[in-house]
Amino acid sequence: MKLTNELIFPDLADGANFNLPQATHLNRFQVRDGFAWTLGKHTLHLGGEFQHYTANGMINVFGTGTVILTSDFGFADLNGDGQVNDLDIPIAVALKSSAPITPVPIPTVFDSYVAGYVQDDWRVEPRLTLNLGLRWEYDSNLTGNSSAHDPCPNLTRQPTQPCTWMANVIDLKKIPNKKDFGPRVGFVFDPFGRGKTVVRGGYGIYYDRIILESGAEELVQNDRALTVSEYAGSSCTSPYVPGPPSLDACFAPMASFAPGSPTLASPFSGPNQTGGVGILAMGPDAHHPLFQQFSAGLQQQFASDWLLSADGLHVFATRQLIGHLVRSTDSSSPDIACPGDNIPCTITDPLTGISDNITLLQSQAKSWYDGLIVSLAHRPAKLGRIGYQYNVSYTLSKTFDYSDDDQLTNSNADEQVDLVEGINDLRLEKGYAVTDERHRLTVYGNAALPWGFSLAPLYTFGSGVAADTFLPGTAINGASGARLPLLPRNALAREVKNSNQLNAIINRWNALPACPAAFPCLAGGTLQNVPSGIDFASPFSSLDLRLKKDIRLGEGATLSLMGEGFNMFNETNIRGATNTNYSGRNISIGPYQPAQNGQPAQAVQANFYSPVSTAGGFFGSGGPRAFQFATRIEF
Repeated sequence: MKLTNELIFPDLADGANFNLPQATHLNRFQVRDGFAWTLGKHTLHLGGEFQHYTANGMINVFGTGTVILTSDFGFADLNGDGQVNDLDIPIAVALKSSAPITPVPIPTVFDSYVAGYVQDDWRVEPRLTLNLGLRWEYDSNLTGNSSAHDPCPNLTRQPTQPCTWMANVIDLKKIPNKKDFGPRVGFVFDPFGRGKTVVRGGYGIYYDRIILESGAEELVQNDRALTVSEYAGSSCTSPYVPGPPSLDACFAPMASFAPGSPTLASPFSGPNQTGGVGILAMGPDAHHPLFQQFSAGLQQQFASDWLLSADGLHVFATRQLIGHLVRSTDSSSPDIACPGDNIPCTITDPLTGISDNITLLQSQAKSWYDGLIVSLAHRPAKLGRIGYQYNVSYTLSKTFDYSDDDQLTNSNADEQVDLVEGINDLRLEKGYAVTDERHRLTVYGNAALPWGFSLAPLYTFGSGVAADTFLPGTAINGASGARLPLLPRNALAREVKNSNQLNAIINRWNALPACPAAFPCLAGGTLQNVPSGIDFASPFSSLDLRLKKDIRLGEGATLSLMGEGFNMFNETNIRGATNTNYSGRNISIGPYQPAQNGQPAQAVQANFYSPVSTAGGFFGSGGPRAFQFATRIEF
């Protein structure tokens, strides 16, 4: 194992991500313009934009590999060295890459983007204004439409021009979106005609851009430019687990690594197997994500200084990209085999003989957002020599989606329940977003003090984010670290409020029949309970301050000296930094171990939901109390 290996624990990741570009070169040419003119009650806006960009790069850490571990800490002396440490953590699976050229070059990808819009701000009458608009957008190559994504002339010979050999086996033909029209309509209405009350609302269709990496992945991770190999994980023996060595046996009493078993000391020594990240490609159903946004609000001025507003927002997104393993095909090619029973298909490259699973990035995911934003603002005012203003804002929101990441494959994280249960139902991935925070309160103020000083406090409170659950890191049908299938994604602190409710669900899971008799079924063995009395709410609280001194340096120039303090009360805010576990908690549920031969039963996992990481990092809101100082010159 090298220091640059990426180690993925159930609740954190350490080391260099093997899928991270190390050098990227981007050339972009951009032209845009717009103009407006007024015709009576109408103000017309016209505009357009053109971009052309090319990008290329290289990846230099593919060869170091990724090791997926089954627990955050060692729990038994499995390697027999007399101590319990990280070297005793069983490996679920190891991924390592090989390439004919190192560093692996990312082929040049390019795109031309064209957009245009027209809008009419129509003052129907003094109290009512309508905003009517239409936008059109087009990308030539973001989903992989160039010749480099076409089938190869001959699958058994090394091509002389860039091509995509998988397109010879299955349909990967993409058609650029030429009908991405986005109508928008909005209104502003003053019902009393006094300029103090506003009723507003609107509807619009918007299209998200697709990052260049999505379309480029099938040109790199295709088992020709780059092969990502999966190696079997650890196996153990135990007097209490009959049969051959297995990963399950590592969690039984008196277990030890089987002779020759891969360990963290030699993670890539297991037999090579089909799976892992596999081959990636953009499927024919890849389009720009589409968002429909509805809004309605009310704003009211009180006296001369107070402004109260409330706005509701609903966003429904479709056509979002998500990676999903191919499990069936209409292809008649002999180079792809689909066993059925929802088992991922295997595609074989006739040139190299390498077989692997294939994941297609397609527009199959959705997301939902509902929010109510209430704001109370005090306009700038003076009290003696002190000027002040402040704002109080509260947000009530709820977010559902299909994936903790969009536009990328998320390492088949959305496959885990399907693979554990032997099914194929992407709808099971609908759950709370990993960053879903039901309540958020923000209080901001600014005081202009004498002698050029100003003080700006910012207080933030959040009610806590949703959290997922992870099963033991047993590799089942290629899956590892799946959530408890009886729960939707990120159900903790939402549908499951406390550990007593979670234990009731764990007990239901433990009572299920074995697979494949039924769905849901018990896959991966019975689980431990978690400690009772845990409230899964994990609020966030932070007070930040900025003190600034402005010094006039003459006409038109100002020197500002600033001091900033973060989390002044040094609150402990538990948060994560990854899109798989933003809660910052240990959310892995351990396997149940019955009492045998004098060994006590391990029926309760004492460290469940214990803190793993804190918010903020260096100089970030919510992290450990920190101070920073800065100067700025404006002229």
